[in-house]
Amino acid sequence: MLPDPAGVCAGNPNSIFPPPTGPYCVGTTAPIHLIDQSRGEPFTPDDPNDRRELMIQVWYPIDQAATGERAPYMDAQTAAYEAGIPPATWAKMPADAFLQLQSHALLDTPFATGLKKFPLLLFSPGLKREYATYTTQIENMVSHGYIVVTINHPYVSGITVFPDGHSVEVSLPADEAGTFDLVVGDARFVLDTLVGWNTDFTGDQPFTCRFDLDRAAMYGHSYGGSTAVGAVVVDDRLRAALNLDGPTFGAIIQQGTDKPFFIAISDEHLPNPDPDLESAWAHLTGPGFEAAVADSAHMSFSDYPTLLHDFAPSIPLWMLDMGKIDPAVALEITDRYERAFLDVYLKGAPLDELMSIAADYPEVTFQSKNTVLSRGAAQ
Repeated sequence: MLPDPAGVCAGNPNSIFPPPTGPYCVGTTAPIHLIDQSRGEPFTPDDPNDRRELMIQVWYPIDQAATGERAPYMDAQTAAYEAGIPPATWAKMPADAFLQLQSHALLDTPFATGLKKFPLLLFSPGLKREYATYTTQIENMVSHGYIVVTINHPYVSGITVFPDGHSVEVSLPADEAGTFDLVVGDARFVLDTLVGWNTDFTGDQPFTCRFDLDRAAMYGHSYGGSTAVGAVVVDDRLRAALNLDGPTFGAIIQQGTDKPFFIAISDEHLPNPDPDLESAWAHLTGPGFEAAVADSAHMSFSDYPTLLHDFAPSIPLWMLDMGKIDPAVALEITDRYERAFLDVYLKGAPLDELMSIAADYPEVTFQSKNTVLSRGAAQ
């Protein structure tokens, strides 16, 4: 394994979002269209020939000296959709506000030099949202030597835009259990696809031998966090699950898991504990971690507080349902815990690096199970 480079990626000085904190700069593909021929599309029951389609994007480490075109933060259709729903409508954000946002990633730039594999992370966004609204934390994980593959789940993510220009918007699931199984199936299909790409030596395939499939995990926010846990529980190829303020669904409720499990909880969810999470926690046989973040809101684990504060600094974030915590602090806490948890279980970092983070943040109440701490012993 080649060592990581020294220094820190400078990032994009024209971005409103915090720059990556790791030694790699960030490359990304344009969105990639996948079709799962083995599954029909349950949201279009009148078309038996419709197959389940997804849009994904691959984010990967590149050299600090790399140059190229900056990747757009989001496409025009997604920008128009986001501008038309809360919380953007509460701040009266026009669509072009989203189009003016800049990411730190470079588009279609070659991988970091050297024959190096990187641990693989799958990311799933929340219900009614797209992975673009989590770009900051995605880019930061990549800067620390991970490949992140993000997934938009049609009819579950806010809007999914396909290469031919047509799009589908979220359709609130009537069959919650069936929809949960569907998005877990999406994640497993994406992983199947990546396994194929990793061993494709037939052409000019940029991902050949780049995914370290022995070090793979999944994370997500809200419904995407639930999806991550569901996929990790049922798929032995995934080694750890990280849930950012999502509800608890699926087999973990009664069966627990022996795989490392992390959940971050926003302040708005603390007054009403999730009984399914309590059951899942009680059944855990592997390491479990919980970080409750005071003054945070559900969307504190996304880019939204930063971009709303930048666009409408005179409006208190709590009036926009974004919590009272400083957006930069919320993103920093999210990054620190995500990275430490995944570094421990995918890169072999010392457990103390994860256990000691709460000492730096009075906003965080931290608990663990099946480690050196026990649930109820706050740190």
